[in-house]
Amino acid sequence: ILGVGLGTATGALGAFAIVLGFAASKTIGLAIEQESATVEVARLGGMSVTQAKAITGAFGSMSEQSGASAKEIASAFAHVEGQLGLVLKRTLTVADATAFMEHAETLATASGQSLDASSQGLLHTMMAYKVPLDDVGRLTGQLFNISNRTGIGFEELAMLTGRLGAKMGVAKPDITDMGALIMTLTAAGIQGS
Repeated sequence: ILGVGLGTATGALGAFAIVLGFAASKTIGLAIEQESATVEVARLGGMSVTQAKAITGAFGSMSEQSGASAKEIASAFAHVEGQLGLVLKRTLTVADATAFMEHAETLATASGQSLDASSQGLLHTMMAYKVPLDDVGRLTGQLFNISNRTGIGFEELAMLTGRLGAKMGVAKPDITDMGALIMTLTAAGIQGS
């Protein structure tokens, strides 16, 4: 009986050690992923590791409520952060980064586009129409509605609105009127490149 009891206890301890080892390796893997994302954000954004750590830490919290991992959010952010800083004319804060990426993620989820494509398209549209960060939520809704009504993918739509805006120069309408123009042209069957 003692031998059976010891065998069961040893088996249970072995199973516990395997579970503990798996949990530890998962935690270590997440830590390495977080550190990698931090380095990428710091390197591409020209910011200190401390600033980047604060931002990627916030992305970790964001990922708990979203469908994207912290690494996906950080990677998409890394591709736009330099330009976003220029648009905002300041060093990016945690609040700037999370506000922008929350809108990009909402747009990605609603449109079925990748987070990377949504964040880049959103930034390019912000730049073309000089939309401040406080109005990005409204811009996100407008772009989704235009994309949804015309069937034009968001990435293509961002490029289209930017090109139309550049060609129209100072005569370019605001994004709402530009959307109405694109919807009218699309409904009439007019396509362009």
